[in-house]
Amino acid sequence: MTHVYVFFLFALLLFFTIRCHKKLSIKNTIAIGFLLGIIAITRITDLIVFLIPLLWGVSSILELKEKIKFIINNRTILLCLVLSFILALLPQLIYWKMSYGSWIYNTGSKWNFLTPHFRVLIGGEKGLFIYTPINILFLIGLFYIRNKPFSVAILWFSILNAYILLSWHDWTYAASYACRAFVQSYAVMIFLTSLVVHEIFLRKNKILFFLGALYFIGVNLFQIKQYNEGIIHYHKNNFKYYSQIYLNSTQTPLQLSLLDTDDFIFFSSGKPRQVLKKNNIDITVNPNEKEIINKFFVKEIYYKISMVIKTSDIWNTNIYAKSGEKTVSFRLNRFGVNEFEENLYEFYFLPTNSGELEIGISSKYGCNANIKDFIVEEIR
Repeated sequence: MTHVYVFFLFALLLFFTIRCHKKLSIKNTIAIGFLLGIIAITRITDLIVFLIPLLWGVSSILELKEKIKFIINNRTILLCLVLSFILALLPQLIYWKMSYGSWIYNTGSKWNFLTPHFRVLIGGEKGLFIYTPINILFLIGLFYIRNKPFSVAILWFSILNAYILLSWHDWTYAASYACRAFVQSYAVMIFLTSLVVHEIFLRKNKILFFLGALYFIGVNLFQIKQYNEGIIHYHKNNFKYYSQIYLNSTQTPLQLSLLDTDDFIFFSSGKPRQVLKKNNIDITVNPNEKEIINKFFVKEIYYKISMVIKTSDIWNTNIYAKSGEKTVSFRLNRFGVNEFEENLYEFYFLPTNSGELEIGISSKYGCNANIKDFIVEEIR
């Protein structure tokens, strides 16, 4: 996880950028070049931060041209930048050459630049503004950035950095709370938050702002607690499930089923009709195979399936429900379950048409399972 390290490097780069624009010196120039090199070798996509020192204090194309011309014409400054940048890269390049026979090692990343994934910002899975809502201040800060020496630098960095992060093919960024890829950017984006806070301090009704900010921070902290406890899944959240766990410290097996299915009855009336019940079903599942728990005829209406399962492997074993061409798989590894213990699982299933519904269990590596209180209820 490179993000916290690059956050530190971003903060250092900002420090030396500000110092360098107050007083140009060889020392500050070498520091900027070296930091850009370390950032590049740590996480190559974060090299977009070079826009910060390049555009700092620039407010027009003409000023940018003059700045670039000054750097090129000042050979000492240019040489210090280039050499310090290369020096930072060199140990890693030598390591790749000695280990793999090539100066550059291809990590195989893939990008979807034509179809960026905006749910990285607002998606129910890991949306930046959903799981860390205080970051909304970053967006508001864009409206107060004019006439600041850093306005162009931070604006263009924020736009292009977000575009790059939204375009990575694995847009969930694997197991993490919220979108971890933005962590290093906080060092830059905090300038935008500061602008908002400063503006609010000049207003009379600032108490409302701070109450709202405290609420957002409280939500963030509570959700981190949920994540640490396994309530917020590290990889597979969605808005339906999120609506059930919002500021909620306990979940039912039915609510947890929303991690795997869209079939759900949020408000039901009337008493369900039990159509099937069986106890003590022992099943052995071979690796990469499945075993049927039960089959029964269903209509095109909602069914609630519940069962208590004790198995030797909750991590690689799933329950599945199949009717016609529709198949839904439910993981056994959920919040509040324990391996080698009896755990309750419940879910709704809506067949696409009348016919046979098959409920079974599948396992990647094979397992033994005992199923009790297998109950199917008809929900009208």
